[in-house]
Amino acid sequence: METAKKNTIKPAKLTKSEAGLLEAVGIEKQFIFDVQLTEKSSYLEYWVDHYEKGKKIETLTKGSETGTEWRKKDENKKYKIIFYKESKPDENKKSEDFFISVIDESGYTKMDFEVPVSNQNSGELSVAIQESKQLQVGKPITVGMIIESKDGRIEAQDISHYNSNAEIEKKVKKYDQAYFFRVKLLANK
Repeated sequence: METAKKNTIKPAKLTKSEAGLLEAVGIEKQFIFDVQLTEKSSYLEYWVDHYEKGKKIETLTKGSETGTEWRKKDENKKYKIIFYKESKPDENKKSEDFFISVIDESGYTKMDFEVPVSNQNSGELSVAIQESKQLQVGKPITVGMIIESKDGRIEAQDISHYNSNAEIEKKVKKYDQAYFFRVKLLANK
């Protein structure tokens, strides 16, 4: 199937100016991807899964018909999707913010949501995909993750092992908090 190969997500290459803008506004923990959908009949769903000690606590946000799913308008049109976490919440703050933004030529959408601050964590690891990944209808993939640990010990991670809930639960049991940035291609309803 020729067109399926073109439904892709890959790490975005930022210009110096774009990287400078992110730094200037204090966005440090971000995952930015270029997405290309070639089929008019498909759209992308995106969300963040939150785990504590290997157990799924919640899905922080998930696409719906109210604008958090993004529908393909034109063939071969490209988009950017950005997942990011507030870098340093205030000491008095009881929650920290996550954001998801989707940008195309016509504008952008932005969602934000809060999670309790995990002040006791002394170690953190952020990992994202490093190459282009093919998107397949109905098959979720993890494109980025943040793992936090109170004892500060975190092993290097290969993100390709985190595409199913069973794999995720097995591999993050020893970590206090984990956030998985996930996407899934859906067929038009």
